[in-house]
Amino acid sequence: MMMVLRAVVGGLWNCQSAVRKADFITGLASHYTFDFLALTETWISPQNTATPAALSSAYAFSHSPREIGRGGGTGLLLLRRWCFTPLPLSHLTMSSFEFHAVSVTTPINLFIIVIYCPPGHLGDFLEEMDTLLNNFPSDGTPLTVLGDFNLPSYKLQSSCLLPFLNTFSLTFNSCLPTHKGGNVLDLVFTRPTPATDMTATPLPISDHHLNNLHDPNQSGFKAAHSTETALLAVSEKLHAARSAKLSSVLIFLDLSAAFDTVNHKTLLSTLKSLDTTASARISACLSDISLWMRAHQLKLNPSKTELLVIPATARNLEVTMDNELSFFPHVANVAGYCRFLLYNIRRIQPFLSIQAAQLLVQSLVISRLDYWNSLLAGLPLNAIRPLQMIQNAAARLVFNQPKFSHTTPLLRSLYWLPVAARIRFKTVILAYKAKNGPAPSYLSDLITSRTAPHCLRSSSTARLVPPSLRLRDTSQGCSSLAGQAIGCLHTIAVLQAYQADLLRQLDVGNIMGGQIQELRYTADPAMRARKETTKAIGWSIAAQTAGAKLAHPVRNV
Repeated sequence: MMMVLRAVVGGLWNCQSAVRKADFITGLASHYTFDFLALTETWISPQNTATPAALSSAYAFSHSPREIGRGGGTGLLLLRRWCFTPLPLSHLTMSSFEFHAVSVTTPINLFIIVIYCPPGHLGDFLEEMDTLLNNFPSDGTPLTVLGDFNLPSYKLQSSCLLPFLNTFSLTFNSCLPTHKGGNVLDLVFTRPTPATDMTATPLPISDHHLNNLHDPNQSGFKAAHSTETALLAVSEKLHAARSAKLSSVLIFLDLSAAFDTVNHKTLLSTLKSLDTTASARISACLSDISLWMRAHQLKLNPSKTELLVIPATARNLEVTMDNELSFFPHVANVAGYCRFLLYNIRRIQPFLSIQAAQLLVQSLVISRLDYWNSLLAGLPLNAIRPLQMIQNAAARLVFNQPKFSHTTPLLRSLYWLPVAARIRFKTVILAYKAKNGPAPSYLSDLITSRTAPHCLRSSSTARLVPPSLRLRDTSQGCSSLAGQAIGCLHTIAVLQAYQADLLRQLDVGNIMGGQIQELRYTADPAMRARKETTKAIGWSIAAQTAGAKLAHPVRNV
């Protein structure tokens, strides 16, 4: 919030921790040419001396931290040419709000009080405010009381705050809403002269989301993006190149402490002068990258920089990729590690209940089977058989069954879909999200809707264009995301209903026998409602909650 008091320009901001925003706060005050900037919820502890020192680089900073507990705190950022003195009011103990008061003597005489009132009942707010205001003389010296009062509009009108402050000749300065709920929680009171040009300005912390400036290939720190979607996009491109008889070179680069070593000023100046038409030879690519990073204060981690050379394998985001894109080495690695986990859990199994054993197995083993499993779409069942054997062993471990006991009843009791069905389920849901959202743009580009040349009865359903048979790798099956989901995506508003319908049509017995039945969707909502059964609801809940304690949170789709 910005306000103008005759020749004084001030601001008010609930910063919610100034600990990591010191540079931004001083830059904000300089950008708007504030004479003073009041801060609430500074979260600066009494032992923290680094943040006040950082805030005092271009301005003078004065604050009162919360003595007990976390959070809270109020402070003032003032121009260095202003002469001020923090008022010695430490003898006042307030339980309903926090405050910080200063007396400015040059270039004008002015009292400033910053208030922060936590949400909740007012309590003794009026009595304590009366005690505070009685410490300021009524000799005509201007007084400004501002801060986050956490009073919605309806409470502000119904409470006695405004009539009470009028007794001290304080004028309420109305302003635009300062809260996303449409409430004016940040209040400003002045005497004897009211403030003018009161404006509430949204802080432009980042315009990347508003203007869609993110790199479409960025998967970190973005909604509906994960490491698995990034791996799926890379796998799809490699499959497409392989089907088109093209060669591919895959290079993995890793930076040591990348988020701590980036010099943003150097990076921005380099990007402005970057020649996008320049290219380097493949033989000198890694050396050029290393020299460039060294010149820009970055360090390349040689131990994690890998080049995929046929027929070698390379590890990326916990996934071992091979030149055939068969993922056999990775399946073997995951199966071996899961056997090690099951062995350790079995050693303590006599001391565990069934619920505790299930929780351990789901969080440590099943979550690893679910992570990256969309990359296995289209592979033959013999390729994913080691993973199914791991799931069978995990089910036997939960119920402490013998090695060769039948696992189908155990899987049904645990509401665990078999591995092939889990792969099918995640692939179809990813394809649904890629078509209807939300999904990464690089996955949405893989989905092409089918447009019928004539008006047919099937035109009302959303169909996908199947991949070309000439571009399909028959040795590894259909690896295309659209190819796996073809015929399964229909116009449906609620994704949860689609998931329940999809899970109902996954026949567990056929999957265990090596046959995945064709998935069909009932378009009639009434018929679909009649087909809902307790078993279908149970399988839907199991698919959503399987592996609740995930070692890899990106498993959820």
